[in-house]
Amino acid sequence: MIPTAERRLLGTIVAWDLPSCAARLPTAALGDREWAPLLTLARTQRAEGPLARAIAIGALAVTPDQQDQAFAAPRAAMSRTLLRERDLLSLRTTLADAGVDIVVVKGAATAHLDEADPSSRSFGDIDLLVHPSAITAAIGVLETAGGVRRHLEPRPGFDARFSKGVSFRFPRNCEIDVHRTLAPGPFGLRIDLDELFDHRERYEIAGIGLDALDRPSRFLHACYHAALGDAFPRLTTLRDLVQTTPRTDHECRTVLDRAARWHATAVVGAALDHAVEAFAWEVPEPLGSWRRRAPRPAREHRWLAAYSGDQRLPALQAIHGIGALDRFGDRLAYARAIALPSMSASGTPFLVRARRGARALARLPRS
Repeated sequence: MIPTAERRLLGTIVAWDLPSCAARLPTAALGDREWAPLLTLARTQRAEGPLARAIAIGALAVTPDQQDQAFAAPRAAMSRTLLRERDLLSLRTTLADAGVDIVVVKGAATAHLDEADPSSRSFGDIDLLVHPSAITAAIGVLETAGGVRRHLEPRPGFDARFSKGVSFRFPRNCEIDVHRTLAPGPFGLRIDLDELFDHRERYEIAGIGLDALDRPSRFLHACYHAALGDAFPRLTTLRDLVQTTPRTDHECRTVLDRAARWHATAVVGAALDHAVEAFAWEVPEPLGSWRRRAPRPAREHRWLAAYSGDQRLPALQAIHGIGALDRFGDRLAYARAIALPSMSASGTPFLVRARRGARALARLPRS
């Protein structure tokens, strides 16, 4: 697939104020036929804020009608974001009363920690990291509050031992994702979850303190999101990546050390490649030199192929996940849960699951 002209243009708009990005914006207003899909894409990419800011500062030429449309879009996005922040503060209190410790991840944290103006970074969902030991309690709190799970647990205990996390839907089109780890499949299973909780950064919303991941882990989370998601990562995710890029040699060593121990070296390299392609970004040193020289381990490269674009196969991710676990008992429990989920949890007929598994096995390397 080749990025569309609208995505390439929106990429320059999203990156126009980022350091080391060669953003060259149009000097004349777009025609309506070019403007309409650009505005639609900005909404789906949650890039209304950067678009409006580029216009407000005079970096992007538009017609008066286009300016009105562009300024209306972030107002609507911020209305939704403020509702989510209100939900977050209420949920924090409810979970704390139940003894559940949370770390806020993704947009609700990066908006306040990594953007000069939090209104530049809208978000539609609440994403929380919860320690595996507290997952069951957190799920109980959310279900009591009226949340409906999007997917049932494959087998008892899977949420706390192996799952990336659990998603809940609430009224007002609100979704709350409770994460056990930062990525699905083998990469998420290799992350040191105790280390994530040991390194945090504090911020406030309306005078109320919240914990987020520290800056190196926020960068790595953006890398996981960029490299393991869609064929073309969301541009705001790539902006988060650039905004949290290591600023010092010490930060860079911390990031690369965690990536190596978590078997995520290939993830970081792939995510940097995405940001370079989308933003014409010059990766700052010493990370830039590492990107040019660093080998990408063969096993990680094989894992990464299971997440690649249109050919991504969750079944193959799951199969690689078995090999990512160290203990035989964990491997057996994980394999049993994904191959033979309980009857109540399995919404997919056995033969369909078998075909998916066979297709995934066929893509495994023969060597």
